[in-house]
Amino acid sequence: MRKIKFNNMNIFKPYPRIFKTCLVLFLLVACNSENLNFAEGGLEGTGTGDKKGSNIGTITDFGSIIVNDILYDTNRANILINGETASFEQLRLGMQVTVNSSQDEEHNIAEQINYQDSLRGPVQFITPSSLRIIGQTILIDEQTKLHGFERIDELQIDDYLRVSGPSSRPNGIQATLLERLPSTSEILLSGAIIHLDAAYQTFFIKDNGTLISYKEVQMLPANLHDGQIVEVIATFRKPILQANRIRLLDIQKPSPGASFIFNGTVTRFAGLDDFEVEYQPVRINTDTRINHGKLEDIALGANVKISGSVNEKNVLIIDTVDVILMPKIRAVFPMRVSGPLENINLQAQQLTVFGVPVQLLSQTLFKDVSGQFKPFGPTDLRLGERITAIGSIHTNGGIAAKTVSYEPFAPAKLRQLQGSATHIDNLNGNWQIFGVTVLTNDDTEFFDSLDSPLKLPPPGSPLIPPLDSATDATTFFTRLNSNVLVYASGEGLGDVLLAKIVVLVQRLDE
Repeated sequence: MRKIKFNNMNIFKPYPRIFKTCLVLFLLVACNSENLNFAEGGLEGTGTGDKKGSNIGTITDFGSIIVNDILYDTNRANILINGETASFEQLRLGMQVTVNSSQDEEHNIAEQINYQDSLRGPVQFITPSSLRIIGQTILIDEQTKLHGFERIDELQIDDYLRVSGPSSRPNGIQATLLERLPSTSEILLSGAIIHLDAAYQTFFIKDNGTLISYKEVQMLPANLHDGQIVEVIATFRKPILQANRIRLLDIQKPSPGASFIFNGTVTRFAGLDDFEVEYQPVRINTDTRINHGKLEDIALGANVKISGSVNEKNVLIIDTVDVILMPKIRAVFPMRVSGPLENINLQAQQLTVFGVPVQLLSQTLFKDVSGQFKPFGPTDLRLGERITAIGSIHTNGGIAAKTVSYEPFAPAKLRQLQGSATHIDNLNGNWQIFGVTVLTNDDTEFFDSLDSPLKLPPPGSPLIPPLDSATDATTFFTRLNSNVLVYASGEGLGDVLLAKIVVLVQRLDE
C-alpha cells in the first residue's frame, strides 16, 4: 500500500486510484461566487528569466506588489482589469489577482497581473458581518479591505460596490475587497453558466439566484452553453437582470515546468482521492505534505493554500497544502413581517403590519417593487396595502425597519413572519412571533436548518429551505425554543397565521 507524508508522518493511503488519475488545474483569475481564475493573455510572459511561475492570491502590500508573501518587480508588467488594459495605480489592496512571472538571479519579475471582479452591483441588505448584492451573500471580516469608505455602517441600501474574494463557500463569498463605486455603475457578474434556456434566452450564474435574460445582447458569443465561464454586464430590470454584454473568459493553463502558488477554497469534496480546489481537480503524490492543519481539515469550503509545479504532461502536482482554519460565519437573517398595512401613525413614525408594530427610522429605505411610485416614501402608504418590513428587534417588541417594501402583487392572503418564538405550545402545535399566533396542522411542511447554513434571501423574498432540511413535527418542536430564529409562511386567518411552511433558521446566539 502506498503512503503519503504529512508533517514527516506516514499515513497509509487507502485511495490508490488517485495515483492513476491525471487531473489538470487550469489557473484562472478571481471571478464571482466561484472566484475562478481567468488568464486573458496567457501564462508564458516575455521575460528573460528561465523560471516561470503563476501566483493566485490577494494583494497584501505594494512596493512593487506582494501576493502570497512574494515581492514582485512590476516595472514591465502588463496589467489587465476585467479584460482591459489598466495602470498600476488602478490596483487595490485586497484584490484577488493572478501574477504570471519570470525570475532572474535576484528578482521575481511580474510579466502580467490579471484581475477580474467577483461581483459588482447595488447593496440589497446590510448587517455588520454580511451584505446582499444581486442575489449573492457577501461575508465580511477584519481582513476585508474597504475602499471609498471606512466602516460598514457607512453603507446604505443601493450603494454600488465592487467585490473581490475567494470563491463561493457554502454560505457566501468571503470578501477580501469592497470598493464603493458611482451609483451609475453597471452590474457585473462572473462565473459558470447553468440552466441555460435557449428558447427563452435566459440562464443563471452558478451560486447566484438571479435570472439573466440575454435577449437584447447584440454581440452574443457563439454556441452559448452550460458550463461556459462568462462575464456578464447587465441592467437590473426587476425581477431579472437584462444582459447588455456577455464576454467569454478564456481558460489557459501553465506550461510544463512552471511553479505555482494558489490560495483558494475546496469547492468539491467526495473524499481525499476525489476533490477540487476552486472548481478544478488537483493531484497529489507520495511527497505531498500538509504543513498546517490536519488531513481531516480538508473538506468542502475549507480555505487552502497549495503550491507545486506543473509536470511534463501539464498536470498540476501539489507539493504542499496549508489548511487555513477560518471561523464559521453564518449569514445574519433579519426579522420580518409581510401582510396588510393596518395602521399608519406618521407622527410617531410607526406602522402596524399584520398586528406587528413597525418602527420607522431616519435610515429606513422605502421600496415600491411594482415601480408605480418613483420616489416612494411613507406618505405614499395606504391602509390595506401589502407591505413587507424587515429589520431588527425594536424595544417596543416589534421591528425596527431597515426596509419597507410595497408589494401590491403578492397573494392577498399570504403572510410571512420571521423572529423569535414565544408562548410555544408543543402539544397543540403553535407558538407566537411578535405576539402573532402561528398555527400548524397536517398540511404544514416542517424544515430544520439549524445545523446547515441557509442562503440569505433578498428583502421581501420568501425563504426557500433546501429539500434535504425537511423534518417532522415532533423533531421540529423538540428543537424550537426562544433562542431560535423561526420563519413561518402561510395564510392569514384574521389575526393568526395558518402556516404552510415553517423553518428553524438559525440560533440567535451565533
